[in-house]
Amino acid sequence: MGISGMWGSFLRRGGSTAGTKETPPESHFVDIWHVRYANPPRRERDQHVPYFVASCSCEWISDAHDESDPQAEERAREAARAHSPHVAETVTYPLD
Repeated sequence: MGISGMWGSFLRRGGSTAGTKETPPESHFVDIWHVRYANPPRRERDQHVPYFVASCSCEWISDAHDESDPQAEERAREAARAHSPHVAETVTYPLD
């Protein structure tokens, strides 16, 4: 299933709306998520590839970056900063 797997359609909900008249950049706050399963079922382990992704309060989500890439978290942060100047300093683990 790879990085997008079951999250594919969820993660690609749409483009950035930051800075438009309807949503000024200061109203956006972006979290950095490290999405991983602590104990995926043995038969599904190859289908649950851990990744980093940026997620904004406006429902924008960046592309996913495989955690095996040493720059994965930084790539998610770069996308977050391109979307909004308000980016969380710490990483969130949404499946924990």
